[in-house]
Amino acid sequence: MLPHESSPYGITTIFAYSDPVIRKAIWLLKYRGGTAVIKPLARAMHDRIIEELSDTNELLLNGEQKILLVPVPLSKERQKERGFNQAEVIAKAILGYDLGNSFELENSVLIKTRHTKSQVETRNKTDRLHNLKGAFTINNPEKIKDRIIILLDDVTTTGATIEECSRVLKRAKPRKIIKLALAH
Repeated sequence: MLPHESSPYGITTIFAYSDPVIRKAIWLLKYRGGTAVIKPLARAMHDRIIEELSDTNELLLNGEQKILLVPVPLSKERQKERGFNQAEVIAKAILGYDLGNSFELENSVLIKTRHTKSQVETRNKTDRLHNLKGAFTINNPEKIKDRIIILLDDVTTTGATIEECSRVLKRAKPRKIIKLALAH
């Protein structure tokens, strides 16, 4: 597995999606519910989160307040079709590595309010952003005000989905949003 350090559009990514092992692992997770791949992927994300937070002393400065893991949500239709949200599955697995009890899963503050065409079917960033415009909303904004948010997704291509989610979350005035994807 190849590490991938670039951060397109301010998004921290762990692996290169061009790596066939990573591409297969994410495919297994997304479309086959591949539980065997979850732990190593979650461990890599956990370690990267700790690294990101350590660089700015965020873990120490955050005090008693837990850092929120917010998975990019799926539409109700897509969630029903798959039976799960792969970003949420990864977020839950990350908690298994959280020995310091620093993180909390918050999967109800960011909601996808309407079904959109798959981003894979939309070719450029402008069209992808247009496809997602108004597709997300915040539920209980007080839960994220002044909090550190780790916004998690599995794959980013143009960054449109995670950018739109981040834009919506910023309305609730979190202290910081770290955008993190498994692969780009």
